[in-house]
Amino acid sequence: MHVYSMNNVCTGPMPAACRKQAGDWPEFDMHEQFILKLILDDLVNICFTVSLEKQGINAQKYYLCLTEQVFELLEINDRLDLHELYFDLALQVMEKDICKKGEVWQLALEIYARMIQEKEQRS
Repeated sequence: MHVYSMNNVCTGPMPAACRKQAGDWPEFDMHEQFILKLILDDLVNICFTVSLEKQGINAQKYYLCLTEQVFELLEINDRLDLHELYFDLALQVMEKDICKKGEVWQLALEIYARMIQEKEQRS
């Protein structure tokens, strides 16, 4: 059973519907799973804060700073160029149906793969 909540979209293993699109969840080690879950939570938070901003509400105090944690875990926290790329990719969450977990998981996986690729290319 998967537990869904406002601040943690999925606290259990990757839902079966998402595995069809994203590959098999067990192929990721615990460190990678942790980073992917942080990216997922970050996408939900970005969707929330951007939506509030669009309604004219100052949402800065609701930003959870998860992006910074992701970058520390990926050991790329000094790469401002990747921060811009990450945020540009993350904003695609606004085009997704946040209730369709598979779409958000897929975006999280795409962002993770892109960050790893950019890290390796620019090392």
